[in-house]
Amino acid sequence: MKKKLTVLLALVMVFSLTACGGNNEKEVKEDVKTEEKTEAKDNKEKSNVLATIDDFKIDVVVEEPDSLGSVYAKMTLTNNTEYPLLSYEVTALRKDNNEKTYFATYDTVMPGETSPNFETMVAENNNPGDYEIIAYEYSLKDGDKKIVINYDVKLDKYTTFEIQE
Repeated sequence: MKKKLTVLLALVMVFSLTACGGNNEKEVKEDVKTEEKTEAKDNKEKSNVLATIDDFKIDVVVEEPDSLGSVYAKMTLTNNTEYPLLSYEVTALRKDNNEKTYFATYDTVMPGETSPNFETMVAENNNPGDYEIIAYEYSLKDGDKKIVINYDVKLDKYTTFEIQE
């Protein structure tokens, strides 16, 4: 009797595990479909943007602290779009004092060209690189229009608007 009960319990366990495994696979497939839909939506939103932040090669050099302990960073960018870049601003959050700082250039950078250096203070505590980029804003010339593009890093979202010149 004990053997039969043991075999019966073992079979019940095998079938219950099999049943659970089947549901789990269905859930995984549904999760993958949801992720694919979200990714497709994100790609569609980004395709509506004239140029994304990935179209610019950014180089940042964080300098050694100066005699007062202030740390500056220099940035250059290469315009890898087909449009003239009219302005480029990066908003960063300094972690030493929780204040915003800005890398900004208003020099026109033609397609394929690299901007001159532009710099900002990123820390006052001798801790180089103690900042986090939170937003980008740049403008491009498209014919007689100026297109301004904002990118929120945290939300991974682009916003654009057009200015007639």
